[in-house]
Parts: sequence; structure tokens; C-alpha cells
Amino acid sequence: MQEQRADRRTMVVTFRQNPKKLMHPAGFSGDICSLDQKMELIDQSGIALCVLIDFSVKFSKMSGEDFVHLLAEAGAVESFVIGWNFAFGHGLQVRAAELPAVAGRYQATARLVDPVLVDGKPISSSRIRHCINQGKTDQALAMLGRPYALDVREYDFTGNGAGGRLLPVELPVLSIGNGSYKADVCTGKLVIADQVQVEADNSIRWSGKRAEHPETIVFYHKTDEHGTIE
Repeated sequence: MQEQRADRRTMVVTFRQNPKKLMHPAGFSGDICSLDQKMELIDQSGIALCVLIDFSVKFSKMSGEDFVHLLAEAGAVESFVIGWNFAFGHGLQVRAAELPAVAGRYQATARLVDPVLVDGKPISSSRIRHCINQGKTDQALAMLGRPYALDVREYDFTGNGAGGRLLPVELPVLSIGNGSYKADVCTGKLVIADQVQVEADNSIRWSGKRAEHPETIVFYHKTDEHGTIE
């Protein structure tokens, strides 16, 4: 992150919903984190402001140049920071390498962040999603820099003294590969579960001494491909 000037604040511009979910739903595999989690992560990173855009078909028609102009003029943005392969605007017409020239037309600067590599390949949201979908949460951890935490606050919950079961009310934020995992079941206090089972219907079961509705399930790695929880 660039050093923050005393008279300027850092700001993240993001969307309430992933644009792919609206524009290309058939190819959208799910969000890596919920909106609440995203806001928490932005806050923890020390970002001062967040502009949260309600993406729509109408908004998708805005050109990349107009978007930069809007941020530079109405948002008083003086410096942009984006990933090396980022593209934006209608039809993704503005590529990362073009942003410095576009920003310069509005007296702003732009910096491109180089790719971060894991196992010799760039980290990307698509790669992280694929690992989680395949149950390779240990590989997702290596790319995220933290364990994958699934927000389950909106899941239906049933529990007893021997553990609990969660079932998504609708399609989950991001489907996790079936199997047994080493995971933490997190309520108000951290509960370590020896085993968490993800079923084919996206339900999640675990054994433990607590029967409260958890807030998140933190996945570390698979323990036994064929393990079950009675």
C-alpha cells in the first residue's frame, strides 16, 4: 500500500455484487467471501473509505474512461492502484497498462501491482475459487494468506450436544468440495472441531461439545476423503 498523506485518505472501490454474477451467471462459481466479510477485511487492512457500488446492467454500459473521470472528478481520486491484469469499463475496454495514460488526462496517477506467485503461477480469484471448489483449502490458504472462512450466519442450523448441521438457505457463497476437513467452528468463542464434513447438498456437519449457531467455519485441509460424522 502506498504511504498515506496527511491530507489524503486511502479508498477502496468495489461492488456490492460481483459483476460476473449479473452479467455471466452461468460461469460464476460464487464469491470467495460474503459482503460482511469483505467489509471486515477492508477495515482490518487500514483502508479509510470504501465506495460500494450497486452494479447493474445500466452501470455496465459506462466506458472505462468515464469511470476514471467520475472517480477523479467527483471522488477527488489522485492516484489509482490496480492489479497488473485488471480491466474495466464496458466490454473491459480499458486494460491495466492503459490506466496511467487515462488517469493522466484527469491529473491523476496510476500504479500497477505486479503479480504475486505461488508455485510459479500468479494468484487470482479464479484460481482460489477453483481450489475451494475442489476441496484444496490448504492451497487456498497459501494464496489467501489466511485460512478460508465460510460465512454461515444465514444458513439453517440444527444442533444438539453432539454437534451440529448447517444447510444453506440458497446456493452458498462458494461451494466447497465434498469431504472431511480439519476446521474451526466459530461462534462467539473459537470452537475447534476435530472433523467437519461437507456433503453433496452443501450441508455441513461436525461433532463437538457446542451446539450454537456458528458465524463462520474456518477450513484448513482435508483429513480423510471418505470420512464421515455420525
